[in-house]
Amino acid sequence: MFNRKSLLTAVALTSLTTALALQAAPDAITPHINAPASAAHASSVGASKLTTPVNINTADLKALESVKGLGGAKAQAIIDYRSKHGNFNSVSDLENVPGVGPKLLKKLEPQLSVK
Repeated sequence: MFNRKSLLTAVALTSLTTALALQAAPDAITPHINAPASAAHASSVGASKLTTPVNINTADLKALESVKGLGGAKAQAIIDYRSKHGNFNSVSDLENVPGVGPKLLKKLEPQLSVK
């Protein structure tokens, strides 16, 4: 059974360990409970999700592959379609690319642009 002194020592060590961990990784700190929802969401999503949309008219294979939901094959299909038919007028024109249907397009649209 713990006596008071050993219990206080255990609590102090736990607090110190937590403080050191937070000092080493400040991104692990959760937002304040009264913080606006957008701030809480932004910190939980991370900076990588808050980037500029990829321009499907100018993007190379690597840039297209960086889009969540696009692998190498679909990224190459977009480039091939663009090379054959010219620039896209809108992101929704991706539905003309083989392998890109309405469901995938809906997932991709926020990450893409034509400008």
